[in-house]
Amino acid sequence: MTGYAAIGAADVPVAVTGMAGQPEFREVMLEGRRDALDVERLAAEVDERVDALARAHPDLGALVIECTDLVPFAHRIQARLGVPVFDIVTLTTMAYASLTRRPYRPAV
Repeated sequence: MTGYAAIGAADVPVAVTGMAGQPEFREVMLEGRRDALDVERLAAEVDERVDALARAHPDLGALVIECTDLVPFAHRIQARLGVPVFDIVTLTTMAYASLTRRPYRPAV
């Protein structure tokens, strides 16, 4: 048993999209042809991919950002789609918080 079946999620639909075809992302992030990132241009590219994903999968229930370069757009993506957005930063924050609990202290 491998993949989603191993965790009891064999029937969970998964849709994947990518940024490799987007010029700003490709030129700066993937190919390193430029150091200067045009954030507004990248934001428009993210919007285009998110919108295409939403059109293809109108029942989308959540989104996972695999690329750490796109985490700054998580809020924008969530506002656009209205679904939970997960990424390695939120996972790390959750793991850290679960390991560093403090005793409850009522307000005085």
